[in-house]
Amino acid sequence: MNETDDDIDIELWKTFLEKTMKTSLNMDIFIALVMVVIFIVSIIGNSVTCLVIYYDRTMHTATNFYLLNLSLSDLIVTFGIPMELYYYFHNWRAYIFSPLECKIHWFFVVLLWNNSILTMTTLAVERYVAIWYPLVLSTRPTWKRVLKIIIFLWIVAVTETLAEIMTVDLITTKNLNTCYMVPTRRSRIIFGILAFLTFILPSAIMISVYAMIIVKVNKKRDTKPDKVFNYPRNRSKVNKLIGM
Repeated sequence: MNETDDDIDIELWKTFLEKTMKTSLNMDIFIALVMVVIFIVSIIGNSVTCLVIYYDRTMHTATNFYLLNLSLSDLIVTFGIPMELYYYFHNWRAYIFSPLECKIHWFFVVLLWNNSILTMTTLAVERYVAIWYPLVLSTRPTWKRVLKIIIFLWIVAVTETLAEIMTVDLITTKNLNTCYMVPTRRSRIIFGILAFLTFILPSAIMISVYAMIIVKVNKKRDTKPDKVFNYPRNRSKVNKLIGM
């Protein structure tokens, strides 16, 4: 595909965005109400979660540290909702930032999304290991291990997001001024790779490990009386391991 073809695709893309971003008044009101509710619930819920986990030492488990990381990411994203509402009610014509600022804005939004996906995937894997190989994690200090993993997840999220902002630019027409993906050949390739790495692969991992957890837990019906899952007391210990 040559440059001329890319230019044609971009013009068609601009026309498509102009048409799809026009909505009715009723839809505008509905979306605004939903976003306001999400904003309020997210601020309260995530703030309470962060405070409880931080101040209550009994909550300092691997699972809760991952939840704290998720809550912080969600909280930061939530503060961007008012700005998104402002642009929405101006039919995306009021984007006031430059192309560079557009990429920076997109970077932080997508970074937090990628971090959340990676955190949920890691949490699922940790639960799988806790069920299938409980001694592997119980012999290591929880906080140090989880902190190293969370730092690694942020590094991976930054790497993924740096690649994604190469697909984004400020799109400007007579009736539109918004920050969005530009459909060039390079953008399609990058977007396809990232869609696999940031959505398809994590989803497959989470489905697989949770399926294995269900299989392991259900095996208690077929185990002998001296197996761990046949004793209520030991079964409760396994439940604690899931929570880490």
